Amino acid sequence: MAMRARPLLSREQWRAVYAFSAAILLFVVGEIVRPGFASGNGIVSVLVVASFVGFVAAGQCFVVLIGGIDLSVPWILNAAAIVLVTSTGGSDSRLLLGLVATLGMGAVVGALNGIGVALFGVPAVVMTLAMNGVMEGLTLGLTGGMTCEACASYAPPLVQAAVHGGCSACRRCCMCGSASSCSSRSCWHARFSGGAPTRSATALA
Repeated sequence: MAMRARPLLSREQWRAVYAFSAAILLFVVGEIVRPGFASGNGIVSVLVVASFVGFVAAGQCFVVLIGGIDLSVPWILNAAAIVLVTSTGGSDSRLLLGLVATLGMGAVVGALNGIGVALFGVPAVVMTLAMNGVMEGLTLGLTGGMTCEACASYAPPLVQAAVHGGCSACRRCCMCGSASSCSSRSCWHARFSGGAPTRSATALA
């Protein structure tokens, strides 16, 4: 009796191949539609944005593993971003206050979700979806549709450095001694392009 040939890849490995193939295809299509999308600068920008999604996905994974789901994530993230920029005004001197306010807001909303699901027995889908609507209403209502003056602020330079340049950029930002020089967006573009800021780097930032 002939032995059955062993498949080259397992089902899980094929899934990984499909995922990477789809990612490559997206970059190819993006390069065709917008030349420069698949350049080094473009890939770095995509990875920076994807890192936020990765953190959210990791947290959602823990929720799913215990049999729940959290649909309030989208507007909690939006609200957190608004709280950070409005409470700091783009200044490093108020960064601690901004972090406390942002993390505190997230903790309060998470606690309310937990109380509704664990103590009152509200289904997680209903509770978190309702909370997402509440956060959307509060965020848009309190900021006038995100048109308030403080909403136009940028994240503090140290936060920008941590996101775009990692710990080494944070150290350089702290050593420069000037918030204005650190907050220059051309600094981060130059870091990505390896020199002077370029038009493509500016467009991708």
